[in-house]
This record gives sequence, C-alpha cells and structure tokens, in this order.
Amino acid sequence: MASNVQKLVRNNPHFSEEVEAHCQELLNSTALNQSPINDTIRAYAIDDADTKDVDDAIAIEKFDDYFVLHVLITDAAALIPLQSVLGEEAKKRGNTLYLPDGRVPMLPRVLSEGILSLGEGKSNQVLDFRIALTADFRPYDMRIELMRVPNIRSISYARADQILA
Repeated sequence: MASNVQKLVRNNPHFSEEVEAHCQELLNSTALNQSPINDTIRAYAIDDADTKDVDDAIAIEKFDDYFVLHVLITDAAALIPLQSVLGEEAKKRGNTLYLPDGRVPMLPRVLSEGILSLGEGKSNQVLDFRIALTADFRPYDMRIELMRVPNIRSISYARADQILA
C-alpha cells in the first residue's frame, strides 16, 4: 500500500520550477569529479534495454586465489545537498516509482538521465562497495570507496542472460 506521500507524488509527478532551477545550477558542479579515476575496473550496468537513468553497476575481478566483487552506485549525495529544495523533494519522493502506466522519478531527468547516469565514456563518481571473496566465494573483507569508473558498459537483462548462458 503506497504511503500518503507516494500517493501525492503519483498524482503530481512533475517537479516545481524551483526544483528545476536548482537542477540547472547543479549541472555545472564539479562535486562528481573529486575522486580518483579507476580505469582498470570493467563494470556492467544491467537494466531494461530502454533504461536511461542508470544508477548502478557491477564488476568482478579474478585474482589467483580470490575475487573482488564491486557494486557501484551513483553518488547522488555528492551532488545534491540534503537540505536543498531538490534534496527535500527527493526525500519526500523516496524513490522512483515504476508503475504499469509509466514512472514517477525521484529526481528530475536532467540529472537522473544526465550527469548522475552511468555509462560508457562517462566518468561519474560512484560509491564502490568492494567485497573480497575467497576462491569458493565466501566474503572476508568489505570496503566502501569513492571513485570514478569510466568503463561501465550498459547491457540489457536479455544480453546478460545470453552472456551467463
């Protein structure tokens, strides 16, 4: 059952002029360019073929006797001040609602499909949840790091299934 806030947002999926203006200010921010680039990780964002707001990706590195799993999440918090008009709106919405007749985004598309979207050729800042695994896939260490990863390839669920098959 949707909360009252979600019902309100669902009935008015558009953003105010004030929120949209704040987004335009953020487009010139350098906040997402503060962390080092790691161009050795080859990551995959797996989504529907028509997804434009790519906000997560995975990668796995194999070493002689262990693996490292990377779960990469767009660092939206580095760009959007929590107490700003946009931060307050995002808190109110909570998440993007995916509905049978469309979606109600948590963030304006100019951000979620633009500078906060991961993809090839981009070097967006991410939170890297790095999990070290033994050769038989038991976790033994976890770290969270900020980095920029330019080698993120978007693939569809169908393509991911083909690769795994």
